[in-house]
Amino acid sequence: MLESQSRAIRREKWTSVPIGIYLILFSTAFFLLAAFSKSFEQRLWFALCALFIALIWVPIVLRYHIIRFRLEMMKEIKETQWRIAEIADSLPGKK
Repeated sequence: MLESQSRAIRREKWTSVPIGIYLILFSTAFFLLAAFSKSFEQRLWFALCALFIALIWVPIVLRYHIIRFRLEMMKEIKETQWRIAEIADSLPGKK
């Protein structure tokens, strides 16, 4: 189970990074268009579009970090269970 989740995390990393780079570059282009626009309405429109495009990336990054943290916690719990089992096996009162 941990192996399949580890593979899922690697796959998530490989998909979220290019998507994030694309969205950041796209929003940067919109910010540049907003900076060099002549009218206030165009600047506002381009800036808001850039902001919303940049905000699309936030849930993608958060999902990756939450999944990674959950996997790390599951690994630590499993390791603790193994240690407890080893200690229980080494107790002298065990038959």
